[in-house]
Amino acid sequence: MDAKDRTDAGAPLDDVMLAMDVVDTLRHRSALIERELGAEDREKRLVERLRELYASQGIDVPDRVLAEGVAALEEERFAYRPPPSSFAVRLARIYVDRGTWARRALVVLAVVLVARLAFHLGVTVPERRRAEAEARRFEAEVRDINGAMAARIARRETLSREVERLRESLPGLLSDAEAIVAAHVEAEAARVRGSLDEAASLLATAVRLGRPEDVTVETAAAHAREVLVPAARRWLAGQDDLLGRAETLAGEGRKGAAAISGLKAAAARSEAAWTAFRDSSPDAEVLAVGEALHQRVAAALRLGNFAEAEAVSAILSGLKVRAEELRTKRDAVRSLSLVPEAAARADELYSNGIAGLRGGDVAAADRARAALDDLASKLAAEYTIRIVSRPGEQSGVWRIPDRNPSARNYYIIVEAVSSGGGVVRLPIRSEEDGRTAMVSRWGLRVSKEVFEAVRADKTDDGIIQNDVVGVKRRGVLEPEYTFAVQGGAITRW
Repeated sequence: MDAKDRTDAGAPLDDVMLAMDVVDTLRHRSALIERELGAEDREKRLVERLRELYASQGIDVPDRVLAEGVAALEEERFAYRPPPSSFAVRLARIYVDRGTWARRALVVLAVVLVARLAFHLGVTVPERRRAEAEARRFEAEVRDINGAMAARIARRETLSREVERLRESLPGLLSDAEAIVAAHVEAEAARVRGSLDEAASLLATAVRLGRPEDVTVETAAAHAREVLVPAARRWLAGQDDLLGRAETLAGEGRKGAAAISGLKAAAARSEAAWTAFRDSSPDAEVLAVGEALHQRVAAALRLGNFAEAEAVSAILSGLKVRAEELRTKRDAVRSLSLVPEAAARADELYSNGIAGLRGGDVAAADRARAALDDLASKLAAEYTIRIVSRPGEQSGVWRIPDRNPSARNYYIIVEAVSSGGGVVRLPIRSEEDGRTAMVSRWGLRVSKEVFEAVRADKTDDGIIQNDVVGVKRRGVLEPEYTFAVQGGAITRW
């Protein structure tokens, strides 16, 4: 009975396992087998070598098992022979290798998912956001365009109504115009009419342009973007041009209508001022001045100088009051004056004021009135000029003039005292700088002899007994001095 028969007959499992190990050892020891291939006692020598090999490893293998292993190798009893290829075999191999291909599938799936996510975040989402932003922008553009078109139509209708109102108001503006300004009114009306007609023609052209199709969000396709939107913008530009020119012409019409009203009002005011003045029963002198002013107003109106006409009419309105003020002030000066030169000065100032009114120079009349007030105040003033002799205060000074360093000017310090004992402030002009100031004390220039006499009087006992320099009486212009003065004065020392 050979090894195969013994194995098939049910050899012990340990012997079978040892035989399989022997075969496996022989299969892996290919070099050993090759060297023994040519030996005559091949099986016997293999057995011996195997026994030595197992013995070196501490394994005791019976010779029977070693012989069976060599026989099994020869018979290729334990050699693996793959089954023939079939569908079932392929399924079995797939199932056996499921761990390997499952891991690979998961890696591929992960790569695909990552790529998909990256594409979504990097391309799909930004593109969708751009599309949404573009949609919102287009919606805003649509709203702006439609709103702009509605605004232009409303602006055009408002302007049309205003132009029509101005055209209809022209006949009323022309009526009741004073003859003296009729020519100016007609000329201005013709200019206004021309401007308004041209404005109406431009507005009619704007109406004929119609209105383009409304742009809506529903038409937000290529048609809206490429056709409707450009058409709407061209329409808006055309409307702006026409309405802009029409508004300019309408503005000229408004100014012209206001000018016509101003012409009529100026003429009416001038006539009313003249009538009121004439009815106020002025005296012959003032009436002559009024007639001269009225003629100036008429001349200004005929020349179209309406600003001057208005100004002269205003003077005419207040002429009687101003003339009476001048006359009253002149008479007051005359009643106060005790010297002929004051009365003569009052008459001169009154004449200057009346001449200013006749020439339309109100400022000259006001200056004459103010000068009459000053003259009356000067005449009414009463005071005594005394030398200042209080302790600690100077009573006199001397100066070296800039123009003559070798000379000296002598001044005594004086003040004006009223009858009640109060100090009076007077306008004093300084001969050093030419300025006039209201002062309570000033330096009065005197000769050296007078200066020395005053100094000697004060040095004697500290008191100036002869301290009265002059007296100003009511009704006279200048004080009467008790000793010689040289006329000059200073206000600072």
